[in-house]
Amino acid sequence: MPVQLNSVYHIARRFVLDKWGGTEAVVYNYCSELNKRGITNQVFTTNIFVIQQMRI
Repeated sequence: MPVQLNSVYHIARRFVLDKWGGTEAVVYNYCSELNKRGITNQVFTTNIFVIQQMRI
């Protein structure tokens, strides 16, 4: 009997618009297709490329 996926977790080193590339596009499109099939999914990533403003 095949196992039905209920949820998927994606782990990517980055997922920011200003560094958008092939990895981000694949993860985004994969998430979209999984949602259409009723499978929940979440993206986990670092904030390594996010520019943080200094607060004084």
